[in-house]
Order: sequence, then structure tokens, then C-alpha cells
Amino acid sequence: MAEIRSAKSRNGCATCKARKVKCDEQKPACLRCKSTGRRCGGYNAASSLRIIQHVPIGKTLHQVGQLTKSEQTSMEFFQRFTIPSFGVDLGSYLLPAASNDPIIHSVAIAVGCMHRAFTFPSTSGENGSQFALRYYNKAIRELVLGGWHNSIRTSNTVLMACVLFFCCESLQGRYKAALQHAASGLRIMQQQQALSHASPKKAPMAISRLFHTLESQILEIEGSQSIGADTLLLEPTYRANSDDMQHSFEILYNKLMRLDAIAELLEKPLKDGMPQLIPAASKLEAELIQIRLSMQAWMIGFDQWIAMTSDNQQHRPKTSTNHDSIIILNIWRVLISMYLRMAWPPSEMCWDHCTADFINLLSFASVILNPQGLTCYFDNQSSPPSSSTPQNGVGATLPPLLPKPSNAVNFTFSLSLGIITPLYICATRCRDSKIRYRALNFLFCCRRREGLWDSDLAARVAKEYITIEESAAGIVPGMNYQAAEIDHGSRVRSMSPRFEEGRQVNIRGIINGRGNSGIEKIITW
Repeated sequence: MAEIRSAKSRNGCATCKARKVKCDEQKPACLRCKSTGRRCGGYNAASSLRIIQHVPIGKTLHQVGQLTKSEQTSMEFFQRFTIPSFGVDLGSYLLPAASNDPIIHSVAIAVGCMHRAFTFPSTSGENGSQFALRYYNKAIRELVLGGWHNSIRTSNTVLMACVLFFCCESLQGRYKAALQHAASGLRIMQQQQALSHASPKKAPMAISRLFHTLESQILEIEGSQSIGADTLLLEPTYRANSDDMQHSFEILYNKLMRLDAIAELLEKPLKDGMPQLIPAASKLEAELIQIRLSMQAWMIGFDQWIAMTSDNQQHRPKTSTNHDSIIILNIWRVLISMYLRMAWPPSEMCWDHCTADFINLLSFASVILNPQGLTCYFDNQSSPPSSSTPQNGVGATLPPLLPKPSNAVNFTFSLSLGIITPLYICATRCRDSKIRYRALNFLFCCRRREGLWDSDLAARVAKEYITIEESAAGIVPGMNYQAAEIDHGSRVRSMSPRFEEGRQVNIRGIINGRGNSGIEKIITW
């Protein structure tokens, strides 16, 4: 019987090849050379790109670049469904990188597999999870051992890998790990701030834009504690075209979130090295005034843009991405209009004057969540709801409840501007029971994950805050009530939740009537 020999690798370092000994092929320098005190001669470019597969008896050897059925299914899902969730700009970078870069290729397979399992839970299983984790870990190993620390290509590779690692953890509900990947990318981008705009080492605008979106989410949910005061100084280095209303809004919203986070730091005892990082209160106030003026200008420009484009939009299908983006911007316009009418930071009582705004917000959200249930305002050439609706809410009608989700309903994953944040604010800040519970219904039924925001988790956190307020005000569960029945002393001033290891979040808050005594609760999913 012929002897079966294992496949022989020809990828050893130059030193081991010259000595005619087996190389362990560790990079950037092999351990065999290190252990003998020799200088590793490195690997030539041709051999470093070769893939050596040790094939067990009875298995089929696939050529380099040829995908297995599972790999192909995951990669196709990534290309068709995951990349569009990042937006067109970033997709133009991710698509070729997923085909040509071994690191992005591996993690793209993992993300595609996890995204598919998230979207169609009935197709997921233990084997699928193990398959995804294998490629996730493979990508991390390739990134650690790549040894391309000074390469321009690697800078963008690492940033894109951070985004995809973030997606892997988020799709698994491991938000603390997702935060760590996002924060790593933000620190890399912060280091690039000293470079000139023309430097080839600067991240492309599409990558920069996505990280500012992630930064805004981190600051929304966990405040400044997750990424540090130094990274908060990161300023958007790109400018939006005058016609790109979403891009323009994202820039302004990111500035507002960073300003709010820095103001939060001012309320805490200063740590070593922090005074020079935090601007004076007078400077913060001046920046806030400027942001408010910019937000007002954006709202005027958005209303004019809607008026000019409404005729074209009415002929487009309701399911088009562009249509949904416009509805989402309308939701945020209503929310920002509330903020602009309040003092900063807003008092919990100020929200009571925004009843009609909350109804408008829910009406727009209904178009996204149940497009067959409502007639979109672009149809029939009617005007959209706006924040100019009478403050007492007369004439405003709540949209219908969403049907309970069935097993056939798919989940939605996206890193773009979404609707979970406005719905969460509506559920926690509106003290009219019919409105807040309608927002809660939307969160429980919509099955969406927008970056760090998960609709079901947001609904569970909001329900805890609602229950605490109702109990403090002496309201019998299930009874309808108006905002005035939740007095100032019974209202919860929510604090930033804190994601723990695994799948836990520590929600915290302060009831106004109890001084500074806080409440805490752990939610596990």
C-alpha cells in the first residue's frame, strides 16, 4: 500500500528555507527563528498569498478562490442584503474588499451567515453559528498575524474589519464587545485627524461617515464612558452636498451628541489629564447655540427640499429605499423640532407640550413599519404631518396598533439612520398613556436592529421606566392617564445604560422625587 504523505508547504520564511528546516510560518517573524536567536528572513510576496490546505482523507480539495456551498450562500447574502444596509458609499469599498482582501473576505462570510440567521431565525442552528464563528475567528487571526502595520491598505482594512466585527457582535446581541470594536475604529480615525486632507492614509469619506454614525449611537446609549473624552473630540472631516439631507443631518446630530456627552463629563469629578480635554462651559454654550441655528437651517432646507421633490416621489413605490429614507428623516425632523423648543438640557416636564409632535412621529413610523396599513403622504399629493400641528393635539389621530409579529415576519438589520431612537424617546418621554404605549407596541412588534439599537431590547428597557413611573405616581396598571397625572416627583430621569459582558445591560435612572437616589435593574436576553 502506498504511503500517504501530507501536503507540503512551500511558504516558509527565507531563513528556514536556506537551512532546509520546517518553518512554522508564523508572521511577521517565525517562532523557530526567534527561538534559535536567528533573524527571520521574512516571506516573499508571492508565497504569502498562497493558501495551503491540509486535506483529510476522503475530503475534496477546493481550488483557491472556489467557495463551498455554505461559504457561497453566506457571501451572496452579504453582497445582496448586508452591504445595502451600510449605504451605497461604503458598499463601493466593501464589495471589492470582500472579494480581494483575505481578512475582509473571511469576516464578510461570518457577517453574511449571522445576518442571514438573524433575518430568517428558522434557518439558523448550532452548525450555522459555529460556521460563522470559525470565519470570525479566522479573520481576527489574519488581522493579528498580518504584520501590515504600516500599510495604507491595512489602515482601511482594519477600519472596515472593525465595522464588520461590530456587526458580528451586534447580530449576536453582544453589545459590549460591539462597542469595543467600534471604539477601536474611532481611535484609529482620531489618530488620522492630524493628517492633511490630501493624505492617502486618511480614511475615505464613506468609512468616516459610518464611524460618526456609530459614534452617535454610542453616545446616545452609553454616553461618553465607552470611548473616552479624547475620542469625543473627533470632528467630522467631511462635508455633505447641499442636496444630501440625510448626510447633512448626520453631521449636525453627531455634533449635538458629542456636545451632550462633553457636558455630561462636566458634571463628574475631573480625572487626571481631563481638564485640557474638556472645553469651558461658555464655549459649550456658544457651540450649542451654533448647533441649534444649524439645525433650524437644516429643517427649513429639508421642508423646501420635500416641497420640490414631492411630485417626483409620488410615483415611486412605497418600498423603495429612497422613500423610507425620506420618512425616517421626517421622523427625526419632528424629534429635533421638539428639542429646539426646549431649554438645554430639557426638563422632564417640557415633553408634556409635545403631544401632537409625538403623534406625528408615530404616524411617520407607521408608514415604515406597516406600509400597507396607511396611505403615504406622497400619495394624493397631500402634505406631510409637521411639527406645526396644534400643540394640544386636537385633530391628531394615533396610527393603528401594529399586528403581533408572527414567525413568518423577518428581522431588519441596518447601520443607517433609523427609527428605534425616536420611538424609544416617545415611549419614555411622553407621559400620555395611549401615545407611549402605542410607541411601545411599535418597538415590540417591529423587529429591527439598527447598529447598537435593538427594538425588542429598547422596548423592554422603556417598559421598565414606564412601570417605575406608574408605580411612583400610584397609577393602577392598565389604566389610561394623562401627562399631568405623572407629577414631577414621579418621573424617571434616565441615565445611560451600561452594557455588561455577554448579553446583559444594567439600566439606571433617578426618580426626581427621591433626590439623587438611583434605581438599577439588570436585563438579560
